[in-house]
Formats: sequence, structure tokens, C-alpha cells
Amino acid sequence: MSDDETTVSLPATIKHLLSEASVVDIAVGYVSVEGLDELKKLVQANANLRKINLIIGMYYYAGIPKSINTKVRQLQKEWESRQIGSVWFVTSMQYHGKLYLFQNGPDVDKAKPYKAVIGSANLSILENTQRGQYELGTTVDNATALQQLVEHVNELKEKCCVKVDDDEHLQKLRIVSEQIKSLNGITDVFAISQDQVNFYKRQKASVHFTIPIKAPAYEHRFSINRSDFARSNINVCYGAGRLNPAGGYTPRSWYEVQITVSRRITEQPGYPVDRPFWIITDDGYKFEAHTTAAHNKQLTAFVSENNDRVFGRWIKGRLATAGYVKPVDKVNDDTDREGVITTEMLENAGMRNLVLTKTSLQETGRLVERNWNVPQKQTTSDELGLLDVWTAEFTN
Repeated sequence: MSDDETTVSLPATIKHLLSEASVVDIAVGYVSVEGLDELKKLVQANANLRKINLIIGMYYYAGIPKSINTKVRQLQKEWESRQIGSVWFVTSMQYHGKLYLFQNGPDVDKAKPYKAVIGSANLSILENTQRGQYELGTTVDNATALQQLVEHVNELKEKCCVKVDDDEHLQKLRIVSEQIKSLNGITDVFAISQDQVNFYKRQKASVHFTIPIKAPAYEHRFSINRSDFARSNINVCYGAGRLNPAGGYTPRSWYEVQITVSRRITEQPGYPVDRPFWIITDDGYKFEAHTTAAHNKQLTAFVSENNDRVFGRWIKGRLATAGYVKPVDKVNDDTDREGVITTEMLENAGMRNLVLTKTSLQETGRLVERNWNVPQKQTTSDELGLLDVWTAEFTN
């Protein structure tokens, strides 16, 4: 910091400058979901802002987590629609600089740089939670040095970057799947490696079924019309709760879902009925599932407990991990229905349909559901048998 700012923290300095500048350029190596969320808020709150550019330097070569890729594309879409700026990936090198450059003026063309912050801080410096990580930075206000930094940013954008939604020039960008935290510690749900997933995919047979995920459009998320699916299927938690012994209704968990499959699909030859089967997900999870209810219309997990939540933790957890939705602790408190899974979310995530594909493999699994309330009915060796193995993935 300069002498007059020795008592001001680095995050506070950057946030203050972000709140007043009319032109902002940020060039960093890495970003975080929380940092991007805070940047979005700061940009929206600055009525003086005319232009902002966020340059991200390391992901083109290192691979980018899916949640961050989702967030930067959303930010690009918002800034572009407001005509205030862009988000860029550096593609010609691994850029690990950390620069925050601020300008002011009556319009973009006449803006002059008045302050910059350089140091060790990536965009996670904007997060409101403390990570116990020490960052060092200094402010720059020398006119000559500031002009050099302006030229540096302009050259970086012009010669080394593409916008984050320029799919034609980002075909080599590797999207990295992240662990779904909501599945951690769930009994009978196993994490497997990508090599194992690829092995199962290579054993595909010719039988497959495409199951639409039923959800409302965002504008219909408050609808009580059954055909909108705002309170059923993947959003069953927003419908009536579970009837309890007292005659009232207990709210359902946000992760509880119903995957209801039409008879047009369940009555086709080869659809899995009568017997559990293994599911291998494309993002590295393995669990047993089965079909239940009239005409085998319900597809659900076949695990020790909370079997109505495993698919929910996988599907909704996948959306949450990728940054499309935030999990809801208490559904009744979600008055804006922001936790409702919508067709727009599914479309953007490439998850409008669940595709089940049978493999040529069988593996040992449980044939009888455990009853945890009756100890003598626990699984024994003679309740095991060979089960078909299916892969599961999403498409639009």
C-alpha cells in the first residue's frame, strides 16, 4: 500500500476502487465462484461504471472447473447485454499476473488511469469469507507507470485473449468436473475414477433409454398447474410435504426428487424392471437403482437409506456444483422460489434428458432392500446376485 493507505486492507482497497471507477480492468491468474459473485455485486452497485474487463490467465492450459466456467459465461452474458464489458481467457500463454487497474472520466474514451493495485491477489481476494491466506499488494498512482499498465492490459486483450463465450476458439479448453459434495458420505454411493467410467462406457450394449427431466420454465416456477412440474418430479419438495403420524405434513428435503418415466418408455423391450441394477454416472459415481410403482414409472436409487434423495443429490448437487443453483436448507423459506429447478437451468447445463445405456457387464449387488428397523432382516450373502450395469449421462 502507499503510505496513506497502510491501515487499509487489500480487499477493502480494491472494493472501494471498484465502487467509484468508471473504467475497470482486472487481469488475474485464477478466480473463484465467490469472488465472481462479489465482483458481480460490486459492478451492479457502481452507477458510475462505464466499462469493465476481466482477464483470466491460467485456465486455458490448466483446465477450468465447471462451476467457474458457468459463472464466467453468465457474467459475460450479463455484461454484454448491458454493453459494459467482457470476460476474457488468455490463450497464448499461462498468464499469472495480478493487476487491478482503475480509470475515471466522463466517458470511456476520455477516461484516465488514477490508481492500480498489483501484488499476489487473485480474484478470490474479494470473497467475504476468510481463508487464512495472506496476500500482499501495493497501490500504484504514478502517471507514467499507470499508462504503462493501461498499454499492458490493452496489448493483452488484443493479442493474447478470446472472450469466454467464443466457443470456436476455445475448443481445447478442458472443463473439469468437480466432486459433488452433497454425495459425500452417502451409504452405498461409491466414487469411481474417470478411467473406470470410461471402461464402463466402452462396454455399451445397444439398449438405451432417453428420459426427459420434467421441470418448469423460470416464469412458471410459482405455478400450481401440474403440467408445469413446479411442485412435482424434480421439484417435489415444493409440493405437499410428507404426511406424518400426527396428520400434518412434514416438509420434504430440497434434495428429494421423483424421476417419473412415461409408459411409452417403461413398456419398451429392455427397460429395467423387477430387479435392481447398477448405475455408473458419467461424472464418477456408482450406486444401485431400481424401478418401482405402477408400470415401473418411478426410477429411484436402491440404497440403505434416503433412497429418494440419491438421485436428487446427484442431479441437484451437480447443478449446484456447476453454479446453476444454490441448495435450499428450508424450502418453506424460499419465497422467491430460486431453488426451483427450471428448464433454463437444465438447458444451460446440458441436462434436459437422462440417458440410461445398458452395458454388457454384470456385477454383484443386493437383491433385497435392507430394513434397518428389523435387525434380523439385514442383508446376508444369499441376498446378493449378479445385476446388470447401466451407464447414466445427460444430454439436451
